Amino acid sequence: MGKRILALGVLLVASAAIALDDQGWPREIKTGRGSLLIYQPQIDRFNGNIVEGRAAVSFTATGTSEPVFGAFWFKALLETDHDTRMATLLSIQVPRVKFANATEEQQKEVGAFLEEQIPKLDIPISIDRLAAAMEDVSQESRGAGNFRHDPPRIVVSYEPAVLLMYDGTPILQDAGGQEGVYQRVVNTPLPVVRDVKATKFYLCGGDIWYVSSNALGPWSVTGDVPAPLMAMKAEADEQQQQQEPQQGDADTAAEPKQPPASDKAPKIVVATEPTELLVIHGQANWAPITDTELLYVSNSENDIFKDLNTQKTYTALSGRWFSAPSLDGPWTFVPPDSLPRDFSSIPEDSPIGNVLASVPGTDAARDAMLDAQIPQTAAIKRDAVTLEVKYDGAPQFKAIEGTGMEFAVNTSYSVIKSGARYYCCHQAVWYVAGTPQGPWQVADNVPDEIYTIPPANQNYNVTYVHVYGATPTVVYTGYYPGYVNSYIYGGCIVYGTGWYYPPYVSPYFYYPWHPTWGVSVGWNPWTGWGVGVSWGSGPFRVTVGFGGWGGYGGWYGPPGYHPPYHPYPPRPGMPPGYRPPYHPYPPGPGAPPAYRPGGPKPTPYNSNLYARQQNLERNAAVPRDKGVRPANTVAKGGANNMYADRDGNVYRRGNDGTWQQRDKGGWSKPAASSGSYPASGGGSGVSTRPSTGGSRPAGRPQVSQGPSGLERDYQARQRGSSRTQSFGAARSGATRSFGGGGHRR
Repeated sequence: MGKRILALGVLLVASAAIALDDQGWPREIKTGRGSLLIYQPQIDRFNGNIVEGRAAVSFTATGTSEPVFGAFWFKALLETDHDTRMATLLSIQVPRVKFANATEEQQKEVGAFLEEQIPKLDIPISIDRLAAAMEDVSQESRGAGNFRHDPPRIVVSYEPAVLLMYDGTPILQDAGGQEGVYQRVVNTPLPVVRDVKATKFYLCGGDIWYVSSNALGPWSVTGDVPAPLMAMKAEADEQQQQQEPQQGDADTAAEPKQPPASDKAPKIVVATEPTELLVIHGQANWAPITDTELLYVSNSENDIFKDLNTQKTYTALSGRWFSAPSLDGPWTFVPPDSLPRDFSSIPEDSPIGNVLASVPGTDAARDAMLDAQIPQTAAIKRDAVTLEVKYDGAPQFKAIEGTGMEFAVNTSYSVIKSGARYYCCHQAVWYVAGTPQGPWQVADNVPDEIYTIPPANQNYNVTYVHVYGATPTVVYTGYYPGYVNSYIYGGCIVYGTGWYYPPYVSPYFYYPWHPTWGVSVGWNPWTGWGVGVSWGSGPFRVTVGFGGWGGYGGWYGPPGYHPPYHPYPPRPGMPPGYRPPYHPYPPGPGAPPAYRPGGPKPTPYNSNLYARQQNLERNAAVPRDKGVRPANTVAKGGANNMYADRDGNVYRRGNDGTWQQRDKGGWSKPAASSGSYPASGGGSGVSTRPSTGGSRPAGRPQVSQGPSGLERDYQARQRGSSRTQSFGAARSGATRSFGGGGHRR
């Protein structure tokens, strides 16, 4: 344990300062003794922030032309940054080296060279390559247990509409600086304000206003808005603009024209219970999906399908599937493994290919799950970090059912009482104190009991934040996407636990929890979860932060939380409230695969909680060993086609799919597989086979296992390379996007 803590001392490397990219493999290390090529690592084990694996290498000594091929095993610390999609292998240990076909002198010389040089390297690798390589390794594979999948109320509109959802009965509180004059409805994501004297309610949608005599409607468009409300809106707009990240250097010339704005203002659909709104532009236009017995509604931003074999209608909401006899309902939950098998054959490049992430056994679902199992890591200062937890009056605690713990109810912070100590998880860092008021210190360990909090409790998400180790000055921590409401369920990922968590309400405070329903969450394979508020047309705009509209955190919770990825920002020439479709364009010449109609080429922005501006002071500036350098120079003309099996034998794969083994100084046809490397993986709890009737996912080639199962490693390497290149292409000309959403602190 002591050695591990000492090794952890070099965990954190400021990614922004290093600014490394994964330009490809193999990596070349030149020294006075010769040139070393390191081929892309193959991962064997992954636990927390510790990675173990092996990599094929070749070494060409100075003054010679013939390389010597071999392999080395490694154990390293993993540092990640999901914003840049980069990871780095740090503090590398080399327990074993093998050069099977080298002379005894070569083995001794090259082995000593590797054992000396590799620990002096940091090896950057894209998260997409890393995730693809970890399909069969042991890792964080905890799925969603005891989640709720009851369908929300599903409303279908055949004209432009926006969902105005209240968290129960509308709750009114005085708007800041307007006591007794204007009141804000705090338990809704949209700006709803009551004019106390006129007994009218106003709903602001950006450049369009609605009025009603009742918060529940009906609502009608109005041009007669009190001047103080217009001033409040201007202040809110200014505050939100200041809080939003600036747009990057976007190539706007290549973007398609936006659809024309509707002259008709969208209707307002009001709900006081968990509800989702499906909007279809006119009567449903059912379009066929190639090579399937499925139809989809092409004139909707929602994902709506019909199975011709059963005539059932399906829709995906927050990553979950629901079916009904028709669009009129009634809707029932469909477990992912009970979907008709044709869903796994939906083409990836089709307008509705995004739903493949919700179909178990597909490449998209597997990639999404693997990505959800790589933690975001950081090093946090122990002594210079302060935390102030605010309560509404004296702290109030309530028992966490099924445990011996309690949680604080009258605060926006996640505070857990375990034994005689109090633990607070704030912005993915654990703090500990002897009293609920503090003083709080960064925790260097967390009781195992905390990780038994059930999904029925609103603090369940904190079980995805871990402490990995500590030194006298630094605590090393990390969190999985479960902390930000993204979970694994049934071979896919879902958003939210499905449980309803009642808010804390007092005359002066409203503390909501993260919802599953009502915020129109959808998945895109390149941008992840996006949060919208149904669909708006024309000048309708939804403000998520509310800023000057009372200073509340809004429906999504107090400021600070965002989903792991973010929806699209407003764009010049785009109707302010227009929500881009989830459906990506098929990849084409000159357009990166991530490009989508109706929106910019997206780049996840600031999804790393540790990298938020307000959190930067917590991060430790760990000094780097002067002898360590990044291995980020890509070998010119080198093909990333070398692999090492679990015994250290080196193979290469030709473009024609044939394999050769390095033997006796040359390349020859490999012997029959020894079985030391299983042909199909297990142990991670992650299915790598379709569970929808046994059909093979569309676009996934039939795999010939090759020597010792290395063909699977080849396929994973290809997938990781493709995703890395696609992300890089999208990022190179993208507008940084910002997100709505929120989570109680």
